[in-house]
Order: sequence, then C-alpha cells, then structure tokens
Amino acid sequence: MLLPATKGNQLIKDINAVLANAPHYIAQDDFWFRRMLAEAEKLKSVNRPEAYNILAQLYGLAGDARAAEQHIDTAIKLRHDPAVIINKAVILSNLGFFTAAQEPFKLGASPREGQFTSNWKLGLCVGYFHTLSDFVVEAKRMNLDLSTIDTSLISRGARLMDEIGVTDEQLGRALDVAGSILREERLFFVGHGPDISVWDDDALERHLSLIFKLPVEAAKAIALDEELGHRLFEKCGDLPSELMIHFESGVPLHERVPERPAVAG
Repeated sequence: MLLPATKGNQLIKDINAVLANAPHYIAQDDFWFRRMLAEAEKLKSVNRPEAYNILAQLYGLAGDARAAEQHIDTAIKLRHDPAVIINKAVILSNLGFFTAAQEPFKLGASPREGQFTSNWKLGLCVGYFHTLSDFVVEAKRMNLDLSTIDTSLISRGARLMDEIGVTDEQLGRALDVAGSILREERLFFVGHGPDISVWDDDALERHLSLIFKLPVEAAKAIALDEELGHRLFEKCGDLPSELMIHFESGVPLHERVPERPAVAG
C-alpha cells in the first residue's frame, strides 16, 4: 500500500505506521480510529489544511472514499500544496480508483513541483507510463538526479503500450476493474503497487504484466484472480492479450496474514 507524504506531523506518522501493516480496511468504531479522528478534529483549531489532510487519510484507511475525497479536496482548497495533491492520488489508488488517481498524480508529481523523484512509483501504480516518460524528459532538462528511478522500465513500458495500442487511460480503466474487487473484499494491496514486468525481446511473446500482491493466502488469491479475469473480459474485452493484470498472494508460504494492530504510535 502507498503511504501519504508526510511533513513530520505525529498523526501522519501514526497513520503511516498502521497503513504499512493494514491488510484490510479499519472499522470506524475501532478505538484507534476514533481516537485519531478526535485528534484530527482538534487540529482544526490550529492547522485546518493539515487537519483535513489527516481526516482524509483516516477515512481512506477505513475505506470511505467519499468522505476521504471530500476532506482531501478541502485540504487542497485551503492550501495548494503538491504533497497534499499527491496524497489525494495515494488515497484513491489505495482504494482501487486508479483512473481517478491519475489526474492528481499528474498535477502533484510534476518535476516542477519537486515531487517527482519521490513519487514515481505511484505513477506506475495508476498506469501512467506515458506521463512518467514525459516527466523523465522534463526532469533531465532540469538536471534532476534520476538515479533512484527505473527509467528503463518506464520507457520500455510506454513503448510497448504504444506498440499494442494501449493508452494510460485505458490501462487505468483496466486497473479499476481490479480495484473494484479489492473494494468488495475490503482489501489493500501489498507494497507500493503492482509488480511490473515488461518483456519486449520477442515480438511473439511480448507483454506488459502488472501483478497485485494481496494479503490473502494462495487459494483465496487464485479465486480472486479468476474473478478478475472474468471481469476484465466483460468490461475491457478490447484490451490486447499482451497486457496482463493479475492477483497473487502476498503472504509467505506457511505464514498467516498478521492482524492490523489495534493501536499505533
């Protein structure tokens, strides 16, 4: 799961601590959630933008996309901060709304805003290969340090998408199908997004593969992957076979998924 940008606020640190270990949505009657909600409400009296930013993260953790988006939009209106705009993309992508996350990512992660090198993996998560390619070009013109960015993966992915006729928007809509299943199961994906591989050495076997690791055991992951395949065929039947989106278990063999801690911090 992706973590929101932080400026050192202890509440955000506590939320990140839970997000990093949360396999599924938190219940809104959970003691930790209610305590954090109260702290965020108190913060309104001294820092309204940050309070709404934190409220958005909390409701995102609870799976309440409507409340989360309302709060993050309020935070952005109060203070136009690229890091907060990035947080909107994080919230939406964590909840499986990948297409909706594309625009705030593009706005917040532009190299001109200083958020690109630390958030490029979010761009991959929402299927924004071409936008990332454009950002790499812009970042090079600005002489930014790109040593931490897999520019080869980005360029090869964008090139292969061009060859098979898939746009970023089409890929986002396909990822949304996976997101709908995650929401139904109240699950977060494991890690910073799908594992991505590009095979472009052989024209006959070329493919772009995006695999979401889920915090469920293998049998459950297989069942969800089968359902994903059916829905992709029904909703995105025009997608080329070279584009592959799958679910896999992110639980180590013989190991159960740990429960989310009740209290963080």
